[in-house]
Amino acid sequence: MIKILCNPGLKERHWEEISAVTGHNINPEKKESQMTLKAALNYDLDSHLEEIEIINETATREFAIEIIMNKQLAEWEPITALIKPWRETGTFTVSGTSIEEIQQMLDDQTVKTQTMKGSPYAKIFERRIADWEDWLQYTFNLTNAWKTVQQTWIYLEPIFSSPDIVKHLPMEAGKFRDVDANWRSLMSRINQTP
Repeated sequence: MIKILCNPGLKERHWEEISAVTGHNINPEKKESQMTLKAALNYDLDSHLEEIEIINETATREFAIEIIMNKQLAEWEPITALIKPWRETGTFTVSGTSIEEIQQMLDDQTVKTQTMKGSPYAKIFERRIADWEDWLQYTFNLTNAWKTVQQTWIYLEPIFSSPDIVKHLPMEAGKFRDVDANWRSLMSRINQTP
């Protein structure tokens, strides 16, 4: 019983369930609570051990999901885009390695998130998991688009740097100039805050 009562996974909702089962207001996390070993013995908690163990098991499994979600979020804190100058163009690109590492982390976290989502103990975190899953999908789509645009820009930049090409394809060159200006502006901002 002491081990159960010291479970760090027990949250307010679990203490309310334990209180309802035992008929006593039990919540050691509240300052006004005078939960002591003597009080636990006086409340005869052992007679409700089986029900309390079920609540404890639920709390433990929910807590494990919460830890995984918090860990996934924390893994993004140190992530920065690895920016490098692109040749003599005066602009930058994101390192392919950086994008690949981000995509690998996205793949791993998507699988973990889908596994969590399938757990019967994830119901309490349903909204948070759905929001996280949306963010992972958005970030995955963003990195794919970024990779595609960057590869295309790298391919076209030397072509449209040629005066002959600009002369023969003025309309396409004008479109590329617009894209190029946007790309350089974006990469300049990202270089300042990777």
